[in-house]
Amino acid sequence: MFPLTRKKKRKKINGLSSFAQEKVPGDTVLVEGATGGLGSSSVQLAKLYGVSKVLGAASTPEKRAIAESLGADATVDYTQSDWPEQVKQLTDGKGVYIIL
Repeated sequence: MFPLTRKKKRKKINGLSSFAQEKVPGDTVLVEGATGGLGSSSVQLAKLYGVSKVLGAASTPEKRAIAESLGADATVDYTQSDWPEQVKQLTDGKGVYIIL
């Protein structure tokens, strides 16, 4: 659904901590369900690990505001049919490197 930003062949990424070791400037992470238990932790950990851009996906304006308060740089409404296009716009057409 989303183009990956990596063009070189890389080793398999096993979780966010491995991603943090592999990341390069400009890497973007999309966290689906960004305000749930796992999602909210993922947003915070991605920021802690220094991910360049963290996008949060949530279904309501209130949840999207929470995701941003947790550290998401931007949010999308995954109930809208055009949310993949929103992600592409937020990443200048590059897509995301990892989806959590």
